[in-house]
Amino acid sequence: MSAHALSGVVTEFTAKLGAASISARVASMSGYLSPRCHKKNIDIVVMNFNSTRMSGEKVFPEEVEEALKLHADGADALMFGLEDERFGNRVAGVVSLEQGGTAEAGDILEATRKLLASYKLPKDLLVVPVVPTAPNGKADYKTTKSMMTGD
Repeated sequence: MSAHALSGVVTEFTAKLGAASISARVASMSGYLSPRCHKKNIDIVVMNFNSTRMSGEKVFPEEVEEALKLHADGADALMFGLEDERFGNRVAGVVSLEQGGTAEAGDILEATRKLLASYKLPKDLLVVPVVPTAPNGKADYKTTKSMMTGD
């Protein structure tokens, strides 16, 4: 069985079962992809951990993060939801810049506005030297949220 990423969030799986070959394309928005084989069927399970629900709409982190990083100065980004009285949650994020980058949050949001629906656009964006990661290399949401809220 082989798997490879296409454009960052779409993954293609190909499995050979005897003479038959089965292919599937799955969009991974958050969490992980897990192909499981059961006799002659392959179930592809997508676990979704970090989506933010805002006014009934799901916003997936990878989509927003990739759009933020497409700015010429964007190096890394992390998106998450913050509590909001009106919508339940609001989209927020942090972005780090490439070395020598001078963009401000407003510049990055303006460029991102062309790529995302307005409800997916971060309402709060903070430019940081480095996007926080945990010791295991994964995104550190607790630290990042505290940077935004001051907690």
